[in-house]
Amino acid sequence: MIKKLRRQFIGGALISIFVVLSAILFVGNMILYNSVNSRSDNKLKMILNNGGTFPQKGMKMKYHSTRIQNDNISETITQTHVYEEGNGYSKEKDDNILDIRFEIDDPARLDTMYFSVVFDSKGNIVNTNSISPFLQEYATSLASDIYKGNTDKGLVDGYKYQVGSYGEGKIIAFVDCARDISAINLLRNISVSILGISMIVTFVISSLFSKVALRPVEESYNKQKRFITDASHEIKTPLAVIDANTDILEMENGESEWTKSTKNQIARLTKLTNSLVSLARMDEGNLALEMEEFSLSNLILEEYENYIPLAMMKNKKMEEKIEKNVKFVGNEQYIRQMIGIFLDNAIKYSADDSVIELSLSAKRKIVIRNRAVGLKKDKNYNELFERFYRMDSSRNSSTGGYGIGLSLAKSIILMHKGKVSARSVGDDIMEFEISL
Repeated sequence: MIKKLRRQFIGGALISIFVVLSAILFVGNMILYNSVNSRSDNKLKMILNNGGTFPQKGMKMKYHSTRIQNDNISETITQTHVYEEGNGYSKEKDDNILDIRFEIDDPARLDTMYFSVVFDSKGNIVNTNSISPFLQEYATSLASDIYKGNTDKGLVDGYKYQVGSYGEGKIIAFVDCARDISAINLLRNISVSILGISMIVTFVISSLFSKVALRPVEESYNKQKRFITDASHEIKTPLAVIDANTDILEMENGESEWTKSTKNQIARLTKLTNSLVSLARMDEGNLALEMEEFSLSNLILEEYENYIPLAMMKNKKMEEKIEKNVKFVGNEQYIRQMIGIFLDNAIKYSADDSVIELSLSAKRKIVIRNRAVGLKKDKNYNELFERFYRMDSSRNSSTGGYGIGLSLAKSIILMHKGKVSARSVGDDIMEFEISL
């Protein structure tokens, strides 16, 4: 239990740090990405608006609204260049004339590597700008591929591009974003490294701190286990004396309903103390189990047959569907005890005239089903495996249970590296599923 609490403590710390750091680093990366993306978009707009070259500082340009006649259609299209304030330039509007004054710093202009390619209406390259001689063939090939692809903007080979209109043709502007991409990748790698290192540091610190934080819980839990073990042993002695005295009374005066009731209660208390001792030993983790291969099919069938008379006494039926020749490596005594607990539980708490179904598959999956009352539809009932848990008022002392049988059965299953679950099927069937 303490190990489980430590794992939960460490897991909670790791998840918290991961979520918080991931959110912070993600926001930081997105801010850089959006900043770089916005800056490159602004540069491309300036280049396209300046006819394919980067505007000089303080350069003033005037654009008129133009009317373009398309030979393929009868109507006339009005094309107007519209600019907004900001983004490095100012606007002065006078009727149909747009007066643009670009205000761009020389360092930004000199730091920007770009080129542009102009196509006529037939798709032929008619002009290039700012292309180094050794990049001429590469740039024109790149621009031609983009022209044929009919895309307006994108990123290719570290260059961000945008397509614009140029007279009757098109112009494609390219801006070198290799440095920006490297910065984004560098920040991403740094973020991943920070996250990884933080997770390792958090794991180490939380591992050390968990021992201190859970020490009071561990001490209390150990005291509780010692108390249960010691109390169980102390109870056994008076129970043995009472049992012996009852036997003497029966020998002298014969059996009566009082002596019979006393012996029944002694048997119940003896079973309870034995279960508590077994649970305490399992919790300590120092219980050595003798593992051997045995027939799981035969064991389950034997327990099934042993509980048929008890079911008949309570006017309940039992049905089995047990796969033959299923082998298992484990402790036969504890597995037998576990099967008995589930069958006893099904008989005690099933509805009147219920049919208890027991099945075993070739994959060592055991299923116990019985009809019950007061169930919620299709709900998990794993809380039944908690120690001393009683689902409702029907699980009272008249049924002979103390609420530790299923907890003991689960401990046996976990010792064999198995899994167990409880759930309702519909609103009237309780199903226990065990995987070994």
